[in-house]
Amino acid sequence: GNVYTLEEVYGKYLDLSGIYETHVRNMKHVFDASSLLNSMTTTTTTTKEEEEKSSIIPHVDFLRLLSTSTLLHAIAEGPKLKERKKYIRFLSSLESYLREFLKKTNPFLNVDTEVIATS
Repeated sequence: GNVYTLEEVYGKYLDLSGIYETHVRNMKHVFDASSLLNSMTTTTTTTKEEEEKSSIIPHVDFLRLLSTSTLLHAIAEGPKLKERKKYIRFLSSLESYLREFLKKTNPFLNVDTEVIATS
């Protein structure tokens, strides 16, 4: 339950490494590094060798996509539809983790009515 991981530092940070390892790395077509990095507003400097070595988006760039809320717009519809079940599992896991994190950091907050309903 209510225990923070070491990476969360008592609720100060999100620990999305588990979601990245479980879901993002298994959906190479959806999280293709070349298309996602090109769609980001500020691109990173990656060499051709780095891109060829890993066709999946790096963990740091994945976190940057999430923090700028461009993830849903950056991914093309074709890859999402091709890997539909995996993409839905990814979104469900992300939502579940964020809900649990909010419950741990704000135990008296009603996530359903005060956060989800207002957005």
